[in-house]
Amino acid sequence: MHVVVNSLEVARKRFAEKISCELQFLDKPLKDLFTDVDASKEFYYEGFYSLKLAESFAEMDAFDESDFLRKLFLEGKAYQLLTRQIVEYQDDLVDEKHRSVLKTADVRLIEEAATLLRRKMAKGQTIKSLSKQVGLNPNKLQKGFQSFFGVTVNQYLHDIRLEHAEKLLLNTDYSMAQIVDAVGLSSNSYFSKIFKEKYGVQPSHFRSKYLSDLKSSE
Repeated sequence: MHVVVNSLEVARKRFAEKISCELQFLDKPLKDLFTDVDASKEFYYEGFYSLKLAESFAEMDAFDESDFLRKLFLEGKAYQLLTRQIVEYQDDLVDEKHRSVLKTADVRLIEEAATLLRRKMAKGQTIKSLSKQVGLNPNKLQKGFQSFFGVTVNQYLHDIRLEHAEKLLLNTDYSMAQIVDAVGLSSNSYFSKIFKEKYGVQPSHFRSKYLSDLKSSE
């Protein structure tokens, strides 16, 4: 197994002197850590690193300048890594259902949630029910969808319902009621409304125009 180790070392005495005023605002465990300039007390924190940290590592690997510029770049990155690590540590201290930092281990669960939505466009599907199915709290689930897909969970579900409805209109002879049921909606009028908002025409007109264009091309 290929393993990469990244080590960030802090000269605590110099660091504590540099941020002595700000240290008073830290939570006690972190305040004790940074004021323990002789490293006489043990402190250990273990967990998956976040996607933000992964981005920082990737940026460090991709930076190809040398000497002076690399020194400046890595010094800035050192502060960024330390900041993000502290943010993750503080996030891990709160109750699981309120955590918001996306970890690398969460990526698979977000992908699983998206797959579930594509396979099961069920009526009454909510962020809460979806989060229970994949084992990821609603905060992280929502943040994950916005990070990976650029939309909220509800908007993602909305979009795939309309995409599936389009395929059914063009490739089946399902009635409007059957299509509405197949995409997990319960109202024909609501379906017509959101379909027109995206495609500019009512579903029935969309289908009839497609069939008309198909015949004229034969």
